[in-house]
Amino acid sequence: AMKMLRYGPLSVVLAAVVIGVILGTLGLVQNATASPGLLLYTTYPGITAKPGDLVSFSVNVKNTSGYPRMVDLRIETSPKGWEEARFKGVGRQVHQVYVLSDETEYVTFEVKVPSEAKPGVYGFVISGTSGDSKASLPLEIRIDPKAPSATRFIVDYPVLRGPADAEYEFRVTLANDSMDDQMYSLSAQAPPGWEVSFRPSYQDKQIASISVKGGSTEGVSVRVRPPADVKAGTYPIRITATGGRASADTELQVAIIGTFKVELTTPTGRLNVNAVAGREGSFTLLVKNDGSADLHNLSLSSMTPSNWSLTFDPDKIDIIPAGQSREIKAKIKPDHRAIAGDYVISVSVSSSEARDSEDFRVTVETSTAWGLVGIGIVVAVLAVLATIFKRYGRR
Repeated sequence: AMKMLRYGPLSVVLAAVVIGVILGTLGLVQNATASPGLLLYTTYPGITAKPGDLVSFSVNVKNTSGYPRMVDLRIETSPKGWEEARFKGVGRQVHQVYVLSDETEYVTFEVKVPSEAKPGVYGFVISGTSGDSKASLPLEIRIDPKAPSATRFIVDYPVLRGPADAEYEFRVTLANDSMDDQMYSLSAQAPPGWEVSFRPSYQDKQIASISVKGGSTEGVSVRVRPPADVKAGTYPIRITATGGRASADTELQVAIIGTFKVELTTPTGRLNVNAVAGREGSFTLLVKNDGSADLHNLSLSSMTPSNWSLTFDPDKIDIIPAGQSREIKAKIKPDHRAIAGDYVISVSVSSSEARDSEDFRVTVETSTAWGLVGIGIVVAVLAVLATIFKRYGRR
């Protein structure tokens, strides 16, 4: 009689695990073809990349023949126009790999994606041949212009703001998302006159390159110093890290808020004025913007002795661009009773951003007409005295 076999729960679980491992292995190499004794496979046969990226497949070459094999490596098929593809081992280009019996060796299949590659899926077939045994492996590269790069910059604060005379420091992280160590050269593009330097994080020595291990990051300090005559505005600085297999760039920005400085003087630099009591005279003032930012809504004011008049034309200025100046005509009229001598007047120019003032010495002269009147009075008094002396002096 036929006996019924009974399986316990443990037996069922073990059987499921064995079947899962077998299916998993088959899934790992499901697209590979192989002769007995030789097998090519990779964990990730399909990779997404951007135009211009360098793509690397880690390929396993397994020898199950029972004796050592010299395996020749070839590219069987490749997309049209994709010329840069090669096998590499220990950092060098290779075309053969020696595999001991029942061992596995690893090679890298490296592909440079053309910069003009269009979105889509592109296929390669690579093979390994040893004697009568041959194994092949199809690979796919999916082109997506929005795919993340294998090298990238991480910047928490890409825009810094401050005055023209400050030095700016950006803390940048350079990430190498590939499996291989890379050496990157560092460069920057900045406006003329700007100084840009690179330093390792929390160190003071300048560097022109930096090494980043595969799957790791390194901190870089980017120090930026604007020129002394920089005007207010936003200035871009593009930094680039260029490696043998990948590169990355990003834009930093410095927003110069400018310095505000106004100076009140005269075209000649002299701060003295001549005037005549009771008469209107004029002199020229010069308002200079010595800062790096435009000055807006400037107004002029003054302090003078009592009963004096001092006006400005114009008395308000809408704007003086950075580094420029504006002449102002000042009209002054001392009190008609002012006696000859030196007086002090104070003139100020101000805006919401800056202010300056100067004291001017005014030398007042009395009017010639008043002098003649005085002489006439003196002459008249003398004449009266002379007449009185003649009339009454003989008695």
